[in-house]
Amino acid sequence: MDSVSIELWLDKRQLAALEQALTEDGTTVERTMQEQLNELYAQRVPLEQQEKIQQALDAERLESQRNAEASARYAGLHITENGQEHYLSTKSGQEFLDMAILMRRYVRGTFGDKEKGFARCIYGAEEISPQRFEQLAAWRLENFGKVTGLVEIDFDKGLLSALNIMDGWQSFRLKDVSSAAYFADKGGHVNKEVRWNIFLSRLEGKQLTSHTQAPVELHGSRRLRPEEIIFSDEISELDGRLNFYMDCSFNPDEVFGTHVDSADNNNWLNIYAEYDLENSQVCDALKVILCREDGFDYCEGVQQPSFCRVDSHCNIDSRRGLQGRWCYRYRCQGERRCRD
Repeated sequence: MDSVSIELWLDKRQLAALEQALTEDGTTVERTMQEQLNELYAQRVPLEQQEKIQQALDAERLESQRNAEASARYAGLHITENGQEHYLSTKSGQEFLDMAILMRRYVRGTFGDKEKGFARCIYGAEEISPQRFEQLAAWRLENFGKVTGLVEIDFDKGLLSALNIMDGWQSFRLKDVSSAAYFADKGGHVNKEVRWNIFLSRLEGKQLTSHTQAPVELHGSRRLRPEEIIFSDEISELDGRLNFYMDCSFNPDEVFGTHVDSADNNNWLNIYAEYDLENSQVCDALKVILCREDGFDYCEGVQQPSFCRVDSHCNIDSRRGLQGRWCYRYRCQGERRCRD
């Protein structure tokens, strides 16, 4: 719209008196003059000419909206938290890595307000319908460059899925994405490509399969007893965590409700307790690997209260800058769960 301004002159004392009078009427000089100018235009310009001009204005406005829509870059989020679902869209050009960093900061309490929820902490985000979210997903796969990133974050299940242009939806555990975001962001790398390479390399091999995405609860016939907690083999380190291999000297079917202690198959369990070096605390989940004859299923079980105690120690490799630190007795608390 090619608008112009009209300049009028009035003594400042006269203008002050006029403003005071119009203020008492609940209006302003500018608003009153604009209304009178519109009225003058309607009275003096022929109706046919007004209609022609209005059609041109409408066409220009529509073209401007189309150009704005064509140049807009969207990011979409589907957030599930405390049983509530939110579909959001932003025009900030956020990508998977940006959202992962934001999610990590929120979980760690350095961004947003958990009382409000993650969805209400994202600046510039607007609520959209599930149908609009699906449209953004279609645009993302068409690779028009219109959608910079699309993620689904389920805080209740601890999962994050991102839509990859080539590979479609890929799902990860929140803790794996958070860890990858930490390493990509911790050095303050200015080069975006470097940050992406670090982020993706940390996520390599962490994608969940159809066997690992749906969580199911394990219900054995009894709890694991303290005297059955026995660790053997060397302690290993992977992705900033110490892994303690647990001997399966007990009946796993009784504890986990699995079906491995049977002549019907050759399956077995590998069970690990983990210690988080970054946060200096015991992880509240066992890493349970169900080894099948036809492959592996990764399970993750949150422990029952005070069932696990490690009476062990290890000297951490000095090359990792932790020489002299020793890991002693620690406990895990929680309620058993597993991802099949």
